[in-house]
Amino acid sequence: HIDMNSPCAAMGIDSLDVNGIMYYCPLFDFEGDPRPMPSTYMPDMGADEVDEGTGILTFEKKNDISLITFPNPFINSTTIEYELQQPSTVQITIYNQLGEQVSVISKDIQPKAKFRLRWNSENLPSGIYYCVLTTDKEMKTMKMVKMK
Repeated sequence: HIDMNSPCAAMGIDSLDVNGIMYYCPLFDFEGDPRPMPSTYMPDMGADEVDEGTGILTFEKKNDISLITFPNPFINSTTIEYELQQPSTVQITIYNQLGEQVSVISKDIQPKAKFRLRWNSENLPSGIYYCVLTTDKEMKTMKMVKMK
């Protein structure tokens, strides 16, 4: 890890175009922390940010989507709000801090619009969870904290 005061913090890149093929960094670093860090929206240049085994995704154009959760932290449920700039297949998956899938909330084709849904985590322990929204062209990750 690098120190947040390091000049390398938030100075990395999250994707790279090589001959028209987009290479994206993984959603989580080796310790399970989200990439890029939610407070900076840019990956660090730290050594644990790269995995040579990551997959390759190809995209024609990046689709801008917004994703927020509130309240955050939460006790038993939180609202997930997102907006699509164009119609897309959407999947919303929740992972625990170990990277284990705990819930698939949505997996369907949706129109260009703003969406709001509630995620109930009543039967899950307190801890850190990650909401991953995947569209045809982009992935967004939001860290969520469940409290007792």
